[in-house]
Amino acid sequence: MYMNSQLLFIISRNGPINKINYLKNFADVIVKKNIEEINLKLSSYEASLPNKIKELAEKQEQHEKDLALGSEGSDKYIFERITRLKAEIEETKSFIEDYIARIEKLKANNDLGELPIREKIKVTNKTWEFPVTAQSSNPSSGYRSSKNIIGFIDLKITISFTQLSLTGIDFDKRLVTGDIKWS
Repeated sequence: MYMNSQLLFIISRNGPINKINYLKNFADVIVKKNIEEINLKLSSYEASLPNKIKELAEKQEQHEKDLALGSEGSDKYIFERITRLKAEIEETKSFIEDYIARIEKLKANNDLGELPIREKIKVTNKTWEFPVTAQSSNPSSGYRSSKNIIGFIDLKITISFTQLSLTGIDFDKRLVTGDIKWS
């Protein structure tokens, strides 16, 4: 079921608890999914690190043999490869540390804290005898029909009310974007 990022407090007695539990469960699912994705990336980097270290050791050994033999041509290639391997190993270690920090942050960020205080529903505007019109327009041609009054609404009331939502989660992409908190 697709949910918008703006979920309302429900006025009924058991409504808010159901909505709060739904949001908590939805956030937990997104966090678990993000942790699984990071674990996959982490395992691929961890699997590639020993191979790079082994290849670096082999190239350094070959470089030392070439230096002992006095060979000039292959020495430059091997030296460049050793330099690239060292940079790749440092980058891989950096990625591993970053992914481990992300996983720890996601696991630690699981507590949502206190719920925000719900404000009372406020009436922002009252309009008596609000006219209901039928007016059509076409933006491509610029045509705009004259207003035809269909009837009147005795009292039109505009209200504002508090909405319960979570910050730090992109509900459309199902990604954790920051610290997860009630808003």
